[in-house]
Amino acid sequence: MSAPAHAGGPGLLERLVAAVRPEFRSGVLTFPAADPVFGGTECQVAGCQRPARGRGLCPGHLHRWAHAGRPALEVFAAAQEPWRRQQPNQRCRISGCGNGVCRQGLCQLHFQRWDRGGRPDLPAWIAGQPAVKAPPDGARCAIQHCQLWPQAASGLCHAHQATWRANGRPDLQVFAASFLPAPATLSETIELGQLGGRLKLEIQYALQCRRDEAAGKIAPAVVRRAVGFLAASEVVSLLDRTEAQWRALAGAKLPRDPAAGRFVIYASRRVADLADGCGWETEFPRDVWLMRRLGGPGNQTLDFTGIPSRGCASWPSAGCGPGWPPG
Repeated sequence: MSAPAHAGGPGLLERLVAAVRPEFRSGVLTFPAADPVFGGTECQVAGCQRPARGRGLCPGHLHRWAHAGRPALEVFAAAQEPWRRQQPNQRCRISGCGNGVCRQGLCQLHFQRWDRGGRPDLPAWIAGQPAVKAPPDGARCAIQHCQLWPQAASGLCHAHQATWRANGRPDLQVFAASFLPAPATLSETIELGQLGGRLKLEIQYALQCRRDEAAGKIAPAVVRRAVGFLAASEVVSLLDRTEAQWRALAGAKLPRDPAAGRFVIYASRRVADLADGCGWETEFPRDVWLMRRLGGPGNQTLDFTGIPSRGCASWPSAGCGPGWPPG
């Protein structure tokens, strides 16, 4: 039996605000790969910080593995390189030159010298080049992983300077930050901005409860789909519908996504528990007891609706009143 939908009674919003911790109050939530609830195991590819979601690989490397013909996982993982935006640019073949490659394995300066010299035998020409003077103070490109020499006042190497110009010369700090490792891809991020303020706070509370209980894993992608479903349902609160109504709606709208539907039910239960309270004092007057609110496992109920009400007035004298059971 489902409790009737209600707005949560007075004070629920204040209780939500007080209950949700700062780390869950963001509109965009990300979790490390090792998170016991929202994470996965670490990807087998060395240096990859994304959670594994299948075969011990993150979704990106899993796609690469399948595209490569599904070779032995250990061999595949050992052969992988960092993601493209974290790969270092190639260095000029001239010994001691820290400029990036332009053509023929040479930086722009050395390529022009070789070209103006009539393009002699390249290996012999490279071997005869004098030492290159390095920039002062060991200057490096402003992109964190790039070890090449800067080529302009921007502090960028030749290749990154060209990329910066091609992208409309954005703010240099923003441009440099775009090359930093991004362990959380879109599928590993929970975005709540499409939810109204009250509903967003309720989902944040449910996620916090799920994290604290640590009773089982749930992928952020599942929560994302549940959030999309809730946003389309046009409700202000999870308590605007009964659990039975949510179950029916999820069955109709998410027939192939039972995990997202289960999270909606889970969230509605947690918010209802916060609204109604838990313990003997709150459950005793009800016709149907929710045993989870009394410390019971799962979502079992104890239904008294079939018991006649005659004689119930004598229960307190028999020790069966609100103070029951003892201890």
